[in-house]
This record gives sequence, C-alpha cells and structure tokens, in this order.
Amino acid sequence: MGGDVEQDRDRRPLGGAERRPREVEARSVAATRSLISAATIERRTRRREDLEREVRRLHQERQRLEREHDLADTTIAGPDVDRRLSEIERQLRQVIAERRRLTGDLTGNRHGSPDDSADLARVKSETDRLTAELLRCAYRLSGESKKNPRLRRIWHMLRLSGS
Repeated sequence: MGGDVEQDRDRRPLGGAERRPREVEARSVAATRSLISAATIERRTRRREDLEREVRRLHQERQRLEREHDLADTTIAGPDVDRRLSEIERQLRQVIAERRRLTGDLTGNRHGSPDDSADLARVKSETDRLTAELLRCAYRLSGESKKNPRLRRIWHMLRLSGS
C-alpha cells in the first residue's frame, strides 16, 4: 500500500508544474523588455555623443571660416603664416586621427552603416580643404628660398595628408 501512494504522488502533476510555464514566460517577457530598453538607451546615448561631436566640429568649422575670411589677404606677415600653419597642422592631425578611427571601425564592422560612409566623405572633403589651404600657403611663400623652414613644414604636412 505504501508503494501505491508513492506511485500516485509521482504520477500526479506537481502543484507548481502548471504555474511553471507561465512563470517562465513572464520572466522571458520581462527579460526581453529589459534588453530592448537597454539597447534603446545605449543607441540614444551613442547618438547623443555623435551629435555632440558633430556640433563641436561644426562650431570649430565656423570659427575656422571666420579666421580664413580674416586671412584672405595675400600679404600675410611671417608670424601670421606660422600661426596659420600651426592651425592647419592641428586640424590635419585631427582629420587623420578621425580617418584612422573611421577606417578602423569599418574594418571591424564589415557592414558599414550609411553614417560611416558619410563621415568618410566628410573627412575626405576636410582633408582636401586642408590640402588646398596648404597649397595656398606654399604659393604665398613661393618667392622665398627653397630651404625655407615654412615650406619644408608645408611639404611635410602635405605628405601627412596623403596628397
């Protein structure tokens, strides 16, 4: 008799067995919602950082355009040329670092997003603009000696830019 009761207990569904699938489903739904929420927050954070970086870049671009407008005169004195070359060199190093970052991101992520190609196009445009500015500076200094350190500096920066 004792064996029959034990067998009945084994065959009978446990009281919690009916609740178990609902409990698992509820936990699964909660985990899914949590993952979706975390992904949304991460995407928004990343997008905000990208937008903040773009706003800073545009602000710097506006300042640069204002300075270039002031320097449009072709009779720039030596110290002004040195300051301008330093500014171009700083910008060029930023562009090169950004280009390396973007190309590194693209090699790590085989399916580049449209934003990546737009960023690369913007970086290429910025490199072209800096190269043109370097060539203008070289033209302004073209009447000076070939051993002029400013001209050597310009040629070095042109090599850095990949031109």
